[in-house]
Amino acid sequence: MTLIDLQKFDGVGYWIKILLEHFIKSEDFLKSILPDNLDTSVWATALGVACLQKKFASEKTLWELIEKKALAWLSSQNLAGKTVSELVILARDVLSSPP
Repeated sequence: MTLIDLQKFDGVGYWIKILLEHFIKSEDFLKSILPDNLDTSVWATALGVACLQKKFASEKTLWELIEKKALAWLSSQNLAGKTVSELVILARDVLSSPP
């Protein structure tokens, strides 16, 4: 629910704080994995979506509309040459192996 509460109306999630506290642990690591030419809010949103998909899959009915809105917002952003799916897969991979 904390991730959902941090999503803004337009679909962008400001989830970096929660990701740092619960999954990544290091702001330096988070900065080091920020893809080139990608806005921090875009990356945080992709990480938030990946977190929902990976860590809370069993509760999808609670967050699927949040995910849909976030994915729609991502599709309207500059993704540094990646598709939304590629970006979310990259984010999911990062969450699978934080330091």
